[in-house]
Amino acid sequence: LNITPFTNEEVMKLIKLYQFKGKDFYYQNVMSADLESIIKQTVEVDCYEMAKYLNLDITDNRKNLIVKKDSTPKTNDEKTLKNLKNIFQRIQADAHNFEFLTNDVLSLGKLLSKGISDCSFNRVAIKKQVNIITESTSKSKRDELETLLKTCESLINKEEYELTYLITNFYIDFINDKYFNINNDVLGLILLYLLLFREDFHLFKYVSFAKLLNSHLEEFKINVNKANYNYEEGFSKTAPLQKLIIDMMLEKIPEVAEELVRRGAEVSVFGLLENAYDVPEHRMGYLLATRHVAGYGGEMTNPASSISEAN
Repeated sequence: LNITPFTNEEVMKLIKLYQFKGKDFYYQNVMSADLESIIKQTVEVDCYEMAKYLNLDITDNRKNLIVKKDSTPKTNDEKTLKNLKNIFQRIQADAHNFEFLTNDVLSLGKLLSKGISDCSFNRVAIKKQVNIITESTSKSKRDELETLLKTCESLINKEEYELTYLITNFYIDFINDKYFNINNDVLGLILLYLLLFREDFHLFKYVSFAKLLNSHLEEFKINVNKANYNYEEGFSKTAPLQKLIIDMMLEKIPEVAEELVRRGAEVSVFGLLENAYDVPEHRMGYLLATRHVAGYGGEMTNPASSISEAN
């Protein structure tokens, strides 16, 4: 990992992104009555858009039956679509419990290819000189993937690097090292999505990751190619791709804000010497020691948020 300095503009974008990230608990409460249907719709759009990304040969009617009605798939492309639906549902429901272990990633790969072909680890050739004889053997890439996963998880836990920077670098490492015999590129995208979701970039509860990807696909591919260039030599340039991912997420925040306004969400600004307890209807969630201003609201009967004048 090489540290890439951020410009002032990029720092401001990251601040805006993390402000949105930090308020997710509030957004969930405001939308709690409809959150299940919102997530269901997001999963459906993800399925349609990934079918488009992969150029799956499925009629619109069959797509609807598989995505909306759980119809039994008949062709390999239909099986892929059904498998993607199961993966997206699992990420939405349980991303935070995803352990960064080799078997978990292998399970995702097997789920993606379920009923079509078997996903297994690639093998790398090893040559060993014994006297004048060169012996050839091979070794599974499982150990290499395990090293990558442990390194990424350790760096995330240390909190020494910005998250989107780490996740972008992980994605480029994964797609270049080709750990599996099939679907490495698609699985890399799924892991990119899963990691963003697991690290609380919950924009993708409300907005389709795959639709956002398709709307920026050419630019995304260009920046992936830039990152792949000189990868083997250790001079991969991932910064342009990371900045694109940040811009893609920021682009959709106004849509979530519009939905909050539609649902009557509000924000209250407290003066420097004021706190939430001063207003009786703002006392729910108030904690004097840690959240004397922030924390109230976010209830079905009180879709409001708060901020201090100092901020």
